[in-house]
Amino acid sequence: MYRCQRSQNLGPGDIARDDTVHDHSAGEVANGDQNDDKDVYQLMLCFLSAWNQVWPKSKRHVTLVEAYQQPLNIDYCNLATFLPTASGISTQLVDFLIRTHNEFVDTYCRIRNQENEENILPSSVTLTHLVAYDLDKDLLPLIQAHCHHIFDEEVTSATFNLDSLERAIEETFIRGRPRIEGTLPKLMFREGSRSLRVFQEIRAKVKQERLSRPFKQDILLDLKSITDLCDCLAVVDIAIGFLVSTGGEPDTNIIEYLAESGINLPKEQRSQITAKARHRSLKHILDLWQLLGVERAKRRLASEKQDPFEGIPEQFQDIITQEERHDLSRSLRYVDIEELISQLFEYIEINLKTSNPDVESFDPESLLFEELMRYMKQKQHHNRGLRAMENMKKRNAGLTLGKAVETWILAVKYQAGIEQKSA
Repeated sequence: MYRCQRSQNLGPGDIARDDTVHDHSAGEVANGDQNDDKDVYQLMLCFLSAWNQVWPKSKRHVTLVEAYQQPLNIDYCNLATFLPTASGISTQLVDFLIRTHNEFVDTYCRIRNQENEENILPSSVTLTHLVAYDLDKDLLPLIQAHCHHIFDEEVTSATFNLDSLERAIEETFIRGRPRIEGTLPKLMFREGSRSLRVFQEIRAKVKQERLSRPFKQDILLDLKSITDLCDCLAVVDIAIGFLVSTGGEPDTNIIEYLAESGINLPKEQRSQITAKARHRSLKHILDLWQLLGVERAKRRLASEKQDPFEGIPEQFQDIITQEERHDLSRSLRYVDIEELISQLFEYIEINLKTSNPDVESFDPESLLFEELMRYMKQKQHHNRGLRAMENMKKRNAGLTLGKAVETWILAVKYQAGIEQKSA
């Protein structure tokens, strides 16, 4: 679980997707973990052996990514192959096995004119629930128990009581087996937790509330360094990744929720989360994510050494003209600047990054504030915020989505200028 957490806690190009099994094994041996690594390696071999047998049948039911539409060799597989992600083959393999098990149980019940009313969740399955056996340990002893040997001087023959053997196989391996129903918990990488679908599912499962501005300011004051800020954001990302699969009670503390989900954060990471952020609950998780993400982007921009956003295609980084800059600066006087910065940041982070598989569907020539209003309506944003965006749309009719990043940067610099004057 910790290794899965570690992989999840890294960004694109991390060890889970860049390191092959061979690379990882070499590193483990170098660190003195050779025995443990051999056990894991054998499990991976067993997994791939099963997958290579079933993938031609599995692709009839699901769309496999190109890399998995062929037999796999362990020397060239990356570690992400074995993680239970939505598109990973570990999930597809388990789904296939569950589907095959259920089809067998349904066929048996239909032949016997029986109703199978017992269902079980995937997380509760044990070997006794499955139509499964070991050839040498289970099946052969059963066959031999129903075999009658006849000895004479010339030949030894054997007869089988087939009716009795059939009943024994049915009673031992088939009868009473439940159907397996329910969804499998899935792991997602940190950037995978940042999508409109994920946020919508969380809002449907856990009613979200906004943090008060004074409380937001207190949280940010406690985050002295960019390292502390990034560690805190990483924890929120991990919690979002689990929350979209499992749901939770709105008032549950975020850190307690992660512990209940099996994620025990390393002590150094746990200690770097501010006390105020640590005591936030699941009903604040999306607002907390937005707050921390915006602050990190602002600090990256202020350093003048890093881009506030990573992985933004060039078509969304067009330069704003002088006339557009003048019109935008004037219109920013009449809008809640912090709200604009937060909502535009979320829109860019969710929709316009290369990690979004649908990024090509966004037209850089479409109107920026029209697209932002549509996004805010999708997440049922309050009317006051929408009216403010409507005014921005009227005052900046020429601004396109291709200038989204530059618009956000200008808004942040405008806000910093206001704060500097009032200081």
